[in-house]
Amino acid sequence: YFDSFGGTSYPEENPPKQLLPMTAKQLPSYGGSLDTAATDLAHYQRHEFATLVLCGTRMRAEMLQEMLRGKNLSAFLCIPLTSMPKPGQILLAEGTLPFGMEYPDVKLAVLTEGQLLSRGEIKRKPKKWEKINQPCVPSDIAYTVEECVAIANKLDYPVIVRPAYTLGGAGGGVAFNEEELRLIAHNGLMLSPITQVLIEKYIAGWKEIEFEAMRDSNGNAITIC
Repeated sequence: YFDSFGGTSYPEENPPKQLLPMTAKQLPSYGGSLDTAATDLAHYQRHEFATLVLCGTRMRAEMLQEMLRGKNLSAFLCIPLTSMPKPGQILLAEGTLPFGMEYPDVKLAVLTEGQLLSRGEIKRKPKKWEKINQPCVPSDIAYTVEECVAIANKLDYPVIVRPAYTLGGAGGGVAFNEEELRLIAHNGLMLSPITQVLIEKYIAGWKEIEFEAMRDSNGNAITIC
């Protein structure tokens, strides 16, 4: 049982039989650059590290597997996680952590999808309705609490916090002032596997209608409201 946080993170009803104090270091975010992260992943493989990468969803794990294959790195899916990676193996599983850790004593590295695919992989593109001058709810993307506060000050309160890649909107909420925003944003960033939230102007009383559209190669389309 690896406990890097002072022996307080295990469940009280099922404590570990033994705690092993180990040297651990926090891994960098790599600036969201997969090229930079691939260098470390290749290093781990050469030195027989067991490497576990936690992803927000199975779909994103599969996407990351393809991207790593393009870097000449073999990664295996293990969803749900039933075993730890073998020495020299990269294993992709579902899960979240605020940051990655390396345990050199036992040659184990645990990374997060957010370290590999962060802001460097995401660029905000002009939305279609902006191009045709149609009104829309103003919003912006943030990666830190301070960025959330700056965006909220620009949009004016109340604002809604929408964490990226959390099921059912977990970690989000409406903030009516800076104190509430800091609390909700901190929680949302912790829960988001890519440490990203959308700060959006909150418009109370309006009805939100979601449309889903599908189209095949022959041009047949189905729209679901």
